[in-house]
Amino acid sequence: MLRVLSVISIAFLVVLTPFLLQAQDNSPKAGVLTGDKVRVRTGPDTKHKILLELRKGTKVAVIGKKDGWYQIEMPREVILWISKNYIKEVREGGALMGEVTGEKVNVRTGIEREDVVVGQVNKGNKVRIVGTKNGWYKIRPPKGFTAYMSAKFVKLEGGTAVEPTDPPKGNGQEDKYERRLRQLKEQIEALDKERKELERLLFEKKQKEKELEEKLRKAEKIRADYEREKKEIEEKYQRILKILKAGTKPKPKYTAEGNVDDFGKLLNPPPATHRLYVTPGSEPRYYLKSADASINLDNYLRKRVGVVGEIVKEKWGDKEIEVIKVIRIDILED
Repeated sequence: MLRVLSVISIAFLVVLTPFLLQAQDNSPKAGVLTGDKVRVRTGPDTKHKILLELRKGTKVAVIGKKDGWYQIEMPREVILWISKNYIKEVREGGALMGEVTGEKVNVRTGIEREDVVVGQVNKGNKVRIVGTKNGWYKIRPPKGFTAYMSAKFVKLEGGTAVEPTDPPKGNGQEDKYERRLRQLKEQIEALDKERKELERLLFEKKQKEKELEEKLRKAEKIRADYEREKKEIEEKYQRILKILKAGTKPKPKYTAEGNVDDFGKLLNPPPATHRLYVTPGSEPRYYLKSADASINLDNYLRKRVGVVGEIVKEKWGDKEIEVIKVIRIDILED
């Protein structure tokens, strides 16, 4: 009986062994790069985007093969991007992680529209955050993400690939530097925001200064107009006051009345300095000269005056003119 069971057991193992071997064959295989600067791409073709280049001797986990290309577990050195809108920051063992808050969130090779979507993560998945930029998180490849490289640069070692881990941290130095870089970047972003705010305030200040200068200019013009009008009103008031005062006194007796004018420059000037037009538009009736040096007839040009003085006859060329030696002159009208 025991012998029969042994034979059955051996036969069962013989039948089962190929399936066990096949299951083992489906596990990632360890591979080592035989070439230098081997390119890792998003797909099995040279048209696909290059994710990074690996050095000779680097080990990779090979999952499958297609058209001369190995599908490998995406190396941890690859940098991917995910929108901040679907990530909540959490801490795990001192490392900064991101918990996915949305369903089927795209993971990209960059933050531009043309960058490639290399996979998706679902709500509750966690990703390793290594930086930020313009509303995006820079992350390590999530578990299960794959890439491709040419099979001619990979040698399979035959064993099962070791579970991929994050790149060596250098005794915690990488996390320290990444945190410091993130802090510096946040400080730079804050300073840039503050700079823009200061530029806005400076622009507003300049605009207000221009507005103030314009208001001051207008105020100065108003003040000048006010002073001019005030002077005109005061002069008119004085003239009215003078007329009123003159109306209360007997009108003085003048030798002559009229408008004063000068000769300008003449080659043969008359024996007088000014002329007196009794009627506007007619010939001068009298000629004037001061009997006293204190009387400056230029002060009465083009004004209607009353003149008191002695009339004498003087020769001027071939004609005789009447000259008044002015001893008093009053302004009757400006």
